Amino acid sequence: MRRLCLSSLLAASSCAGLLAQGGALPRQDALGRVLDAQARPRASAIVELVSLPLAGDDRFGRIDRVLARSDERGRVRAAVLPGRSYAAWAHSPAADGRDHVTPIRDGIVAGLPFELNESTTTRARLQLDVTAIAAARGPLNVVLVPVAEQRPLPWSNLVLEALDGRVRGPALPDGTWLLRIEERSSGTLLRTVPLELAAEGRLTLDGLGPLLEHSLAVRDAETGALLGDARCESLAWGLPFPGAALDADGQKLWRGTAAETPALVRAPSHAPRLVAASGGARTEHRADWPALRAGFAPRAQAWLPKARRVRGRITLHGQAAAGLELVVQEAVPGMDGAAEWLAVRRALRCDAEGRFTIADLERTHVMIAHALLDEALLARLPFGEEGLDPLVHSLLVVPPGDALDVELAPIALESLDAVRITALLQDGTPAAGAELWIDPGAELRRLVGTLRTHCDRLGRHRRLVPPARRLDLVVRTPQAIDAFVLSSSAQASGARTDHSAALRSQARLTGRVVDGNGEPRGDVRVEVTYTLRHWPQRPGVTMPGDDLPARGSALVHEPARTPSFLLHVLALQAPRSDAAGNFAITVPRATPQILVECEGRHCPVDLTSADDPPPISIGTSR
Repeated sequence: MRRLCLSSLLAASSCAGLLAQGGALPRQDALGRVLDAQARPRASAIVELVSLPLAGDDRFGRIDRVLARSDERGRVRAAVLPGRSYAAWAHSPAADGRDHVTPIRDGIVAGLPFELNESTTTRARLQLDVTAIAAARGPLNVVLVPVAEQRPLPWSNLVLEALDGRVRGPALPDGTWLLRIEERSSGTLLRTVPLELAAEGRLTLDGLGPLLEHSLAVRDAETGALLGDARCESLAWGLPFPGAALDADGQKLWRGTAAETPALVRAPSHAPRLVAASGGARTEHRADWPALRAGFAPRAQAWLPKARRVRGRITLHGQAAAGLELVVQEAVPGMDGAAEWLAVRRALRCDAEGRFTIADLERTHVMIAHALLDEALLARLPFGEEGLDPLVHSLLVVPPGDALDVELAPIALESLDAVRITALLQDGTPAAGAELWIDPGAELRRLVGTLRTHCDRLGRHRRLVPPARRLDLVVRTPQAIDAFVLSSSAQASGARTDHSAALRSQARLTGRVVDGNGEPRGDVRVEVTYTLRHWPQRPGVTMPGDDLPARGSALVHEPARTPSFLLHVLALQAPRSDAAGNFAITVPRATPQILVECEGRHCPVDLTSADDPPPISIGTSR
């Protein structure tokens, strides 16, 4: 996270040429326009463009923030990094002392024209009062994160300083924002709450929430001994935040907000565990607090087993990949050892010799590490000028095992396959700015999640793929979609391959959700279920088997055998009915018939015609 400094960032962006210095990647132009509410050019508007190497998570990699100013014709030219997707918004002062603000738009890439359209009303600058802050907390940071579809946008956090509980910031676009209050000195999370920004920009947050009593003891699963070097972390919005170090005897009693509830427990040389939410915290006792510490019985106890350690070395052109950042995703089981577990991310860097050690890993679950290549490392690759994505998805996959100390063979980045995916519409023209969803397969999706990015103005996306990988991909525009699989051989080749995604047109499906009396129902989620489990065979392409391609072969482009990942992508974008019960959704013509589902009710829809299907009604009406 970076503090916003408008003047310095504007100066830096104005001085930046298209060719960066010091081994950095050459930048490319993103061209756009800022329009007012009457669609007229807006001059002298400040445009902020922000990109995260790992979308939606600003804890990893270097955030790239570019500021630009629109000219007298509303035109904007910003030098952005190739292979990166940006989110942007614009603001400019209004005559009434408020601000003209545009909604945040994501998916902006180099070379693809974009427009930022101001809202019809102006907005006041943010005024936030946080009351009842404990004096011992010291200075605070207030972090605002824009939220869409129940997840943070791929946009950097806006960090504001709170002085005596009062925060003043810029006018912000409409929508929901995730507000985090952090202790500035330690980064400790104090509170997380979603906020709908008021039109007048003034909000009051009453305190940091009720104080809770937390009591926890952490023990070795084999010996039962208390682990005095254990730590607990809190979880909010699916992300881990710094927690509290336990006392020297491996147990702790403390007061804190709900954001400090112990959720994840770690200790050196031990596998982490999740602490059950029930019984782990309650409102503080009325008795004198210091008196509770003597001989207390903790309500939550964590038993940590011995962990495994994975060591390796990464090279680039025979030299050590010094400082390379690895994003590790691990599976953390629940305390009862049952199937309940959570995927938690953490980061580490290779040392000067390119060596890394991933310690304190669970032995019974898979561990996955991605590599984040900074500009200097990307520039050292022979195809850095092609605008490669900085994230190497699933560079390292370590399966479960009983060995506590695992030494891996050296990993050579130059042997990664470079794949260029080109999305083409049915008439053969590039699908500029098409969405690209990348998934490592259904069995790892819960741990790794999906990666969403965008193609450039020529419909292309370029990324590095490790050997022995199988990736499911979905490319889509509002009108067309394609799903396919990329498989790499077990032998790293370092080859460059080109693949085309022929986007097929979608059908637009409309309908209404009604109750048993035929009355419309609003705010009901509508999803699509396929009745057939394969995509049509493409001419000249054989259906893939379960085995990876033969040794020495390059990446293979195959049709998707099952639309499971396609359904996953569609479910992420499932619509909800409006107040009149109406909904609309675009569906791919993958099978002759689909089922539309809401709240357990299903309605079959025929897609054999080239026309859009007639409207449907879901629910029983009389």
